Amino acid sequence: MAKKSKGFRELFNQQQADQIQQRGMEKLRQKLQQVPVGEIFTKIVTNPKDEVKMSDVLEEFVTPYLDFTIGFSERQKLFALAIFAWNLALMPEQERPTIIRQMMNQGLVENDPLIRQDIREVINELIDRKKTHFADNKRYIIEFELQDLGDQFHLSVASTSGKQPIEE
Repeated sequence: MAKKSKGFRELFNQQQADQIQQRGMEKLRQKLQQVPVGEIFTKIVTNPKDEVKMSDVLEEFVTPYLDFTIGFSERQKLFALAIFAWNLALMPEQERPTIIRQMMNQGLVENDPLIRQDIREVINELIDRKKTHFADNKRYIIEFELQDLGDQFHLSVASTSGKQPIEE
């Protein structure tokens, strides 16, 4: 059997990565059609020029917390919580406590006061991290799709840019 060249292997790997990205984008597109806020926007732009990819930004944003997750489900929950905190950080400070309280009452099955307090602390840490390290980024994150690839994951993100959502 002939030995395949390094170039062929790189091309094959790139093709696989492109297919994974396309599947993630399609899942994200389907999710966006079900999100009420998505109806506000009329045009979806994929990987816009002169814009940082929000998937890269979000991964960097959660990096200090990833080692505390065990398994894909916990990683998904971390990204969801991080997006919640990210968007809260963009809102007026006086509105945040009410929104956090609503999320805690509607989104948490757990009634343990210690768990609720821990979640609030993580949200506040993430808000501080957003304001400290990502203050110039004013884009809201609308939705995300996380794909489990075994030893790694692929993240697709829909965010705002001006008045239009962006998929990455």
